[in-house]
Amino acid sequence: EGQEAILAELARRSYPSFELFIYAILSGAILAAGYLLDSQAVLIFGILAAPLLTSWVGLSIAAITGTPRFFVQTFAALLVSAIIVFLIGLAAGFATLPFEPRTHNEVHIHSLIWIPQLVVLALGAILLVVTFVRTEDKPYLPSVVLAYAFYLPISAAGFGIGARLENVWPQAAQVTLVHF
Repeated sequence: EGQEAILAELARRSYPSFELFIYAILSGAILAAGYLLDSQAVLIFGILAAPLLTSWVGLSIAAITGTPRFFVQTFAALLVSAIIVFLIGLAAGFATLPFEPRTHNEVHIHSLIWIPQLVVLALGAILLVVTFVRTEDKPYLPSVVLAYAFYLPISAAGFGIGARLENVWPQAAQVTLVHF
C-alpha cells in the first residue's frame, strides 16, 4: 500500500504538462538560431531553456510498473516535444538556404555519435530518475544533460533537411534513435 502511494505520487509529479510544450518551443527556437548562426554558445543556451524532462521519468515509471496508458501518454508527450523541436529546426534550415554556402560545423558535430556523449547520456538518465525519486526538488541539471543528448540531434536533423545538407539528417535521426 505504501509503495502504491509512492508510485502514484511519482506518476503525478512526472505527468506531462503544458509547460513541456511551451519550453520545447522556446528551446527549439533557440537551438534553431544556434544552428543558423553556427554558434555553440547559443546552442548551450537553447539546451538550458529546454523543458524539464519529467516525461522521461514518467516513461521509466510506466515501463517498470507496467501501466500501458501512462506509458503511451508520457511517450506521446516526449514525441510531441521532439516533433516541435524538429519542425522549428526544419524551418531554420529553410531560412538558411538564401545565405548558402556556409559550413554549418555545429550541425555536423551534433549529427554524429560520440562515445563520451553516450556515457554522459546514460549517467544523466540515471541521475534524472534517481534525483526525481529521492527528492521533491526538480532535477534541473540531469534534465539538461538529457536534453543535450535528446534535443540537439533532433534539431540538427530538422535543420539538415531544411538546409538540404547531404547525410546530415539521416545521421542525426540515427543519433536521436540511439540516444532515445
